Amino acid sequence: MEISAANAAKVVHKNKETIRRWVNGNLLPYRKEGLRGDIKINIEDLRKFAQEYGYRFDEDFAAKLVG
Repeated sequence: MEISAANAAKVVHKNKETIRRWVNGNLLPYRKEGLRGDIKINIEDLRKFAQEYGYRFDEDFAAKLVG
């Protein structure tokens, strides 16, 4: 399941610009979608990233996003 950069920021309790820095620094895998190049992040990749770097991962919010 992929989520937007904005939702990824909410899951790890950071701002959207932090997510963009991680993406631009090739720290976090992502995919661009559409003409605007919206960032999509796999929720499992975000979970692994958060665990590896010691960031909080909001499992409750993530569960709401994936249904």
